[in-house]
Amino acid sequence: MSIILALLGFAVGTGIIVHLGAAHVASALMSVGWRGFAILVAVQLAIMVLLSLAWDVSCSGIKTYRLFYGRLAREAGNSCLPFSQVGGILLGIAATAGEDGGRPPSKDQPGWPVAAAATVVDVTTETMAEIFFVLAGLYCLVGQDPQTHYTWPLIGGSLIAIGLIAAFVRVQQGAGRIFRFLGSHIAASWKGALDAQADALQAAMDRFYASPARLAGGASLHLLGWFAGAAWTWLACHFLHWPITPAAAIAIEGVVSGILSAAFVVPGSLGVQEVAYVALGAVFGVDAAVMLGVSLLRRGRDLALGIPVLIAWQVLEWRALRTPTTQPQPAPLAATRRETDA
Repeated sequence: MSIILALLGFAVGTGIIVHLGAAHVASALMSVGWRGFAILVAVQLAIMVLLSLAWDVSCSGIKTYRLFYGRLAREAGNSCLPFSQVGGILLGIAATAGEDGGRPPSKDQPGWPVAAAATVVDVTTETMAEIFFVLAGLYCLVGQDPQTHYTWPLIGGSLIAIGLIAAFVRVQQGAGRIFRFLGSHIAASWKGALDAQADALQAAMDRFYASPARLAGGASLHLLGWFAGAAWTWLACHFLHWPITPAAAIAIEGVVSGILSAAFVVPGSLGVQEVAYVALGAVFGVDAAVMLGVSLLRRGRDLALGIPVLIAWQVLEWRALRTPTTQPQPAPLAATRRETDA
């Protein structure tokens, strides 16, 4: 299903480029230049540092560089691989956990239960911040065009999202019970392992949620990160020689982020992102080729950051698999028989 959605999205994106004129879009992109593109990538990298610090505030006890690596891997999985956002989250958990080659985690490697719990908490605080950012974008959008037909449905959707987030947080309190249920009903041979993992996962969740002040601090930094994303859009339009106001950048990025979150089942938001940028840009009178250029610059930025991360992750995994682990060797069969006879 994901492959079908990705192909449909790719077809939609290609159709938009053909409709607008490939030469027109290419001309807009070429006006940015390598220097401008490098600046956009550097700005996004700085935003990733900010998001890692937000994660560090919410979930203490994990090395900051490990969180930064996990966040990069999560984003790389979402943007560069043909998976939904769930696949990116799982990749981010694996990178954060650091349990390589089957060895137990070291003091710098939190392990799977802690990494999974921290990732869930980070995604939750980031989504809570996104709701406020989407509402800010809608406010700017209404100020530009009070008669737009999309405003109130988007506001209603944002309010529904708030309720879903509250339910999601409530479900997390019983994460350990869910793991134990799976261990009891899926496979008896997994019950012991899943019970142990469930206890560790629930303990980590309880520890992270025991500090509302840290969660609020992390969500606040995530909100700052969302507004930094709007600044990136403003800068991209500037490099494309079509300046927009900060309010327009907040409206465009806020509503686009809400649309992309709703379309999480489409791998890489192929097609959805392009349509969203072009449609929102039209409200503010921005040329469609310019907004398509912003979308393509965003994809190029994600690839420039994501591909090296995926390559590094594969190299680290390959090296870990080739490194032998020290495990106790079983006694020879003959020796075991002699001891049994004695």
